[in-house]
Amino acid sequence: MGRRCIRGIISIEILAGIESELRKSSENPKLVLADYFDYVAGTSTGAIIATLIALGYSRSATGFLSSKWRGDVSQRAPVGALSQEIEDDKLSKTLGDAIGEDTTLGSEKLHALFMMGLRSATTDSRWPLTNNPRAKYNDSTRSGCNLNLPLWQLVRASTAAPTYVPPEVIHIDHDFIFVDGGVTMYNNPAFQLF
Repeated sequence: MGRRCIRGIISIEILAGIESELRKSSENPKLVLADYFDYVAGTSTGAIIATLIALGYSRSATGFLSSKWRGDVSQRAPVGALSQEIEDDKLSKTLGDAIGEDTTLGSEKLHALFMMGLRSATTDSRWPLTNNPRAKYNDSTRSGCNLNLPLWQLVRASTAAPTYVPPEVIHIDHDFIFVDGGVTMYNNPAFQLF
């Protein structure tokens, strides 16, 4: 579990460097990655990072790794902060607080298109969920439209690593049980994004 979180922290540092370079080249000191990238994606810890980028957080929110500190990139959380929150299942509250419990996949708070990978234990299949309005299950006239699902709950489902975190049950016309999208062989959403 900690290994995935460490990879996430490495990704955050790389993204912080990219954002810094983009700010320099654009001469916009407030540029965030959502201003530059049209579509972002992630699975498991990457779903947290992609969500925060899409929401317009600066440097993907190193401050998000613990609900106690945010914003200033010079602050550093202990490497295990995210891992501990996931293992203690405090992530639901942290996500709800950071994202907003009423924020949905179709929220206007999202500044970019994004996709996250989940695995449905109910159907034994991978579920790539996106806020792309043209996606098959995002038709607002459809019962169980994915755009109406709580964003924090989807991110929580994508991080529900078996044996570490209990599965997340999401009601979409009926209950579906979701676990970490990283436990499928399609855990990298890059090709689907392409």
